[in-house]
Amino acid sequence: MLKAFRIVLIAGVFIAVLCVLAGRSAWRPLDHDENLFVTSGCLLAREGMLPYKDIHYFHTPMLSLVYAAIFTFTDYLLLGARSFSVLCSWSLLLLIFLRAYSKHENQAEKRDLMFAVSLVGLLCFNSSFTYASGLAWNHDAPSLTSVAAYIFFIRSYYSEKPGRGIFWSGILIGVSFGLRSSFALLAIPFASLILWRPPSIEVPGSRFALLRSFVLGTFLGASPVFITFVLAPREFVFGNLEYIKLNTLYRNATHFDRTMTLPSKVIYFAKAMLTSPSNVATLILLALAISSQRAAQTFSRLSFRPEMPLAIASIPFLYLGALGPTPTWDQYLYAPLPFVFLTIAQGIKVLPPGAFMARVQTAAAGGAFAIALWFGFDTCRSVTLLPRFRDWSPVVIHKIGEECAQYSGWSKVLTLAPLYPLEGGARIYEEFATGPFAWRTAEFLHEDTRRELRVIGPDDLTGLLQRDPPMSILTGLEVNEDLEKPLLDFANSQHFQRIPLTPRGVLYVR
Repeated sequence: MLKAFRIVLIAGVFIAVLCVLAGRSAWRPLDHDENLFVTSGCLLAREGMLPYKDIHYFHTPMLSLVYAAIFTFTDYLLLGARSFSVLCSWSLLLLIFLRAYSKHENQAEKRDLMFAVSLVGLLCFNSSFTYASGLAWNHDAPSLTSVAAYIFFIRSYYSEKPGRGIFWSGILIGVSFGLRSSFALLAIPFASLILWRPPSIEVPGSRFALLRSFVLGTFLGASPVFITFVLAPREFVFGNLEYIKLNTLYRNATHFDRTMTLPSKVIYFAKAMLTSPSNVATLILLALAISSQRAAQTFSRLSFRPEMPLAIASIPFLYLGALGPTPTWDQYLYAPLPFVFLTIAQGIKVLPPGAFMARVQTAAAGGAFAIALWFGFDTCRSVTLLPRFRDWSPVVIHKIGEECAQYSGWSKVLTLAPLYPLEGGARIYEEFATGPFAWRTAEFLHEDTRRELRVIGPDDLTGLLQRDPPMSILTGLEVNEDLEKPLLDFANSQHFQRIPLTPRGVLYVR
């Protein structure tokens, strides 16, 4: 009876968590970053256009492949992409719960259950997690695959055939890199632990054999990255390396001075961690978890366990990856969070049930969850709006897209918000597949380089539209309205008819 109650309780908790995550995602307005990810997947699914080779893409390409697979089953592009992100974030919370609730030598099921539920609640309402999860971008998926890689890696230490777990861990690290390039740094702590304390050293050379398995798995998991590089090496380098410099030049030119240098990025992250109550509570739990490792030595001499060393070692590499892009944004704090929580989850497992530190951690986790819930309760209100499907943000955007496509006659639409016409089944100019990103940085490329890479800027627009005149132009949906001015000037010069869309956006048609 007690076991059945716990199963029902856990199921209820995760149904509630899924509703919270889905509600947040359904009511978040479109972030213009989502244009890039959804558009690339849509063009691949509908027209077979590959990232780099046929369209510009400014990340590693794996998410495009995932979205293309999703879009073969639905025309609701943003809804399908966000649903995938919600599923990834929900699965991530489930994996962390299982790590916190899994049994070790210290049997304390009630304590573990309370601790695990509190930990999941704290992460679910963590301000960084709340901001970044559930949107159609590359944060939820690589976080999930990296935690799965950690679990496979840890399980290999308790397996008679550790090579299999190491191999699958490598595959998942490679997939994480394929989803977001900053996760490539995770390979360093994983590979270092193999060399330092491998799962088995009974066979001479076994650590190097395991390292080979890990490296092979990593390359296999990241194979789509290498394939797209071979197909379009110049465009791949532009999308993943050169564009970073161009974006920095653009930010400097627009006098954006926040988080543009390494010191300012570090200060920004520090403020984000120390001014958010949920982040402060997380840091306190992290300190307690690390201290418990030493406290455990007063009770027994523990044999080496890789769980906490690997989780702790991964955190700084993920923060380094978060510091890479310029400028830095709030969503970059998401990547280290799961490994912070894995460290916290492991901290209580090394302590006996009656240990003082175990009781302190359980109570602290409950208190931290209460704090996070108090400050993040507003995000729960979206759950009450879930039955209003027609008002969901992705559904509203789909309706705008259908209206746009209908007025344009499903012809090619010129816009800096390509997601909208694609939602309605219309076509777009593939030169604008990145939305505003390639367009706004084109001026920092030489004319010959723009021609070589097929980058269109304001100076190149007239030539493009003379070769391929648009039947319609969609505006009013980009955050920076100044970027749309050349499009509006062309529409007015050609005497396009202005049609306001509901509830937002303006379409100009011939």
